[in-house]
Amino acid sequence: MLREHQPKTLIVWGSKDLKFNSNGAKAYLRDLPQAELHLLDAGHFAAEEKTREIAGLILDFLQRQNIK
Repeated sequence: MLREHQPKTLIVWGSKDLKFNSNGAKAYLRDLPQAELHLLDAGHFAAEEKTREIAGLILDFLQRQNIK
């Protein structure tokens, strides 16, 4: 589905995640080469560790994509 439809995609991932390493994030780019990938200095719970940074990335992505 991703490969076929190419939705606008933001990928935010903790680069220090021991359960799902950054290769998992990069694998999405095979199907979504236009996706925006951010590897943050965070672990598995990146959303809790980098809440404000991730929120900023989301808001910026939505604004640039003209998504409301």
